[in-house]
Amino acid sequence: MYRRGLFRKRNEAMSKVLVVDDDAAVRDLVRQALEEASHTVVTAGSLSDGIRAAQGSSFEAVLLDIRLPDGSGIGAMPRFHRLASQPAIIIMTAYGGRADLEKAFSQGAFDFLVKPVAIADLVGVVDRALANRALRQAFGTKVLDRPSDHGLVGTSPPMRKVLEQLELAAPSPASVLIVGETGTGKGVLARAIHARSPRHCRPFVTVDCAALPESLVEGILFGHERGAFTSADRARPGLVQQADGGTLFLDEVGELPLSLQKTFLRVLQERNVLPLGGKQEIPVDFRLIAASNRNLADMTAMGAFRSDLFFRLRTIEIRMPALREHREDIRDLVRYHAARLCKRYGMPDKAFSPAFFTALEHHEWPGNVRELVHLLEQVLTMNYGINTVDDHDLPTQIRVSARLEALAKVVPRGDGMPVAVPAPGSSEAFPRFQDARSAMERQYLEELLRAAAGSRKKACQLSGLSRTRIFELLRKHDLLGHDARSL
Repeated sequence: MYRRGLFRKRNEAMSKVLVVDDDAAVRDLVRQALEEASHTVVTAGSLSDGIRAAQGSSFEAVLLDIRLPDGSGIGAMPRFHRLASQPAIIIMTAYGGRADLEKAFSQGAFDFLVKPVAIADLVGVVDRALANRALRQAFGTKVLDRPSDHGLVGTSPPMRKVLEQLELAAPSPASVLIVGETGTGKGVLARAIHARSPRHCRPFVTVDCAALPESLVEGILFGHERGAFTSADRARPGLVQQADGGTLFLDEVGELPLSLQKTFLRVLQERNVLPLGGKQEIPVDFRLIAASNRNLADMTAMGAFRSDLFFRLRTIEIRMPALREHREDIRDLVRYHAARLCKRYGMPDKAFSPAFFTALEHHEWPGNVRELVHLLEQVLTMNYGINTVDDHDLPTQIRVSARLEALAKVVPRGDGMPVAVPAPGSSEAFPRFQDARSAMERQYLEELLRAAAGSRKKACQLSGLSRTRIFELLRKHDLLGHDARSL
């Protein structure tokens, strides 16, 4: 399966490496090769054993199989990333497919090796992963020590990648394309790139392409001379001219009218603008950053976006992750934005209960960080004089989502008490769907009764159910108590 190789023994141990693979022969070969390369190696034959080993010791790298007896190696990657040592992770599997590759790399894997692997190649990948980890930690310390400089908060693998790309992109004059869902912080990242660039003392000009009226867009972008049209009583510079010497940020560039894209491409190439009604082109010097929540590659394929402009925009491409992809950053985000909001509104600093964070971590956050910040603003202002904010201070829909997420893992026993859903691979019987749904229904109704506080109208509004249907469900779950009868 592997080619054996000879390695010169180094003078001292390099790093500690964890190998998680269910094949004993593979574990032994990898262990021997890495020990010959002066690494200290610990092996595990299952995911649970690997996680226990990682929690009990500090590793610089983890070699992780995908198909393990008790779970998926890729699925467990976030657990390894959360370790204090933040090890580099290398996937090593005999079953490599496109879906696994994409998932592994999106989760922050350093490399993806498909067995059989030459021992020399394996050791080389481990050495490169360790060197890369050292550089990442150096960059991460430099960036993360100053979150207030840029407002990009997080220590998760997706956010660390963004922060590293920020450090690399900022000093470059190259165009940057920032992609990601609405509310992920694309504009914050654009400002951070400008603030860390050599142009930081010059203007940062934002163009909201989604808000540009098509009939006026050329004048807004490129300016106009006096008399260019009826109401043009004096010359006005366009937004491109205003960005001279600084940074031009095209927000939602996918909304730029197709008719204007050719003109803008020429401006990018020649760095000259011709105002409406003008006869002389004006030289401009700006660094371009663009952002889009749409898939520009798909738009290009459909002819809705010019391919030449697309490739010109994406010299450097940075993807902002959705909040649901880095939930482990929610606590840091809450603390950072809460401190900022408390200062703005003149409130004392707030503390947050563990239940408050748990509820937020179970929400899907379709509006991403922007939705989280708006929710915080609402909660903090509604609890102005309260020192500690609890989950009971959150909107009902957030609390219900959190509780349903937790209840998805329990089912009722014969005596009515909940039991945990067995883990994959367990010998316990898996619960019936109807039992699990019944448990979640009952919990939802209990939350609804508390939230409605005896108001029939409020119960119907919150649940979207009719009064008749609510009573049917309450009767089914034997919840027609005092609170229900008052509805």
